[in-house]
Amino acid sequence: MKQYIFFTIAFFGSIGLHSQSCFVYEKTLTRQSQIDSFPINYPGCSSLFGEIEISGPDILNLNGLMGLKEILSLTISNTNNLTSLSGLDSIQTVSWNLRIEGDTGLLNLAQLGSLRSAGTISIKNNDLLANLNGLNSLTEISSIGIEGNDGLQNLSGLDNLDTIYGTLNIEYNPLLKDMTGLGSLKSVGNIFQVDHNAALKNFIGLFSLSEVKGSVGIEANFFMENLIGLESLRAVLQDVDITSNTRLGSLVGLNSLEYVGRNFSIEYNYQIISMDGLQSLKTVGRTFKLSYNTHLVHLTGLESLDSIQHDLNVNHLPLIDFTGLESLKFIGGEFTSVSNEIQSFNGLNSLNTIDGGIHLSSNDALTDLNGLESVKTIRKKIYIGSNHELLTLSGLDYFDAQSVDGITLHRNTSLSHCA
Repeated sequence: MKQYIFFTIAFFGSIGLHSQSCFVYEKTLTRQSQIDSFPINYPGCSSLFGEIEISGPDILNLNGLMGLKEILSLTISNTNNLTSLSGLDSIQTVSWNLRIEGDTGLLNLAQLGSLRSAGTISIKNNDLLANLNGLNSLTEISSIGIEGNDGLQNLSGLDNLDTIYGTLNIEYNPLLKDMTGLGSLKSVGNIFQVDHNAALKNFIGLFSLSEVKGSVGIEANFFMENLIGLESLRAVLQDVDITSNTRLGSLVGLNSLEYVGRNFSIEYNYQIISMDGLQSLKTVGRTFKLSYNTHLVHLTGLESLDSIQHDLNVNHLPLIDFTGLESLKFIGGEFTSVSNEIQSFNGLNSLNTIDGGIHLSSNDALTDLNGLESVKTIRKKIYIGSNHELLTLSGLDYFDAQSVDGITLHRNTSLSHCA
């Protein structure tokens, strides 16, 4: 309750002495006559304390809202016959939520040119919007979702947006080809999610983004070719998930990324052949997972990676060895290699400590464990199973056996001795 009272004071403190205020707790306007009578019912109102939803096919224009400068929340939804936002030309502040959703006749956002402050914005399922021109005065917002806009070709209109304190969500915009319009954006405070944008090829236009304090998800953008445009991104404090971008051939664009605070997953990207683009990556704070990238034949590009604080999972890859991981010294969890084409562990020559055990299974081309000679400490369990060409455990010779919880050898049908 104290927070609500404080916000009320803050809101009205921003209104100014010369503004006319009006109170509407929550109001839904579904008829054009309700819009037309707004200035009669609320004469001189420029600052509206309350939430308004405008919805339905009867809405033709918003001219009755002319002069309104400030409002707590505004929703404009499913107004099939509304072609412009004329009437909102004076709006400067939407303190909580601005939702423009399912307005299939809306051509542009041009009349929002006075909007300087907004909380959370949702631009969703507006089929005729080609860009976001009209939001040019915004420099910072809480969050924004841009979803399901079938005609959206670029993000022009967000050109002055510097900071997003919460989430940036861009998904299901089938004509969006790049990030043109986000050139000023430097920081995202929570999640940066980009998925199911069928024409998106890269991130060109997003060249100032240097930090994401939450997570990054790049998923199911089926025509994405590379990550060019993300060259300024140095740190992601939580997770990075690059998944099911079936034409993604390169990670180039992440060249400045040094730190991932939690999990880093690269999975089901069928055209990636190497890790080129990750040359600056030094630390993964939790698990690093590489799986089902069916053309990933080597790990070159990871030469700076020094430590993985939890698991390293390398599964279902045409990987021959671990070339590219020459600087890796520490795995804080389990090292897993399952169903790969590896012939050796060359590339792991600096690896000294595996704190969570080893799981090696179904690596059908593996004949020995050469490349693991530098490993001195293995904690928890070692499992080696169903590696049918494995002849010897040579390479795993120098670890302290007393640090291991147990060793299981299972169905390695060619293994004749353990030395």
